[in-house]
Amino acid sequence: PTATLNAVVVDPEGSTLNVSATIIPPTATPMSTFVQALSFTGSANTFSAEVTDLNVPGVYQVIYSATDNIGNISTVKTSTITVQ
Repeated sequence: PTATLNAVVVDPEGSTLNVSATIIPPTATPMSTFVQALSFTGSANTFSAEVTDLNVPGVYQVIYSATDNIGNISTVKTSTITVQ
């Protein structure tokens, strides 16, 4: 299964942003936590990525963060992905 991740990130300084999502798999699985970079979509401060290989059923935790080119770090946002 795949999932689409989307994040809207506004930087008041207009800096270059690096946006990522840390994906934490369901507990008691052989999968490891991994980081997925999100790319600017070209539209309204939106960043997106497709996550693949979510092969283990359960709830995946998603932790979004962004940093700009001068070192500022965003407030962390969270969500989940449920795989049946």
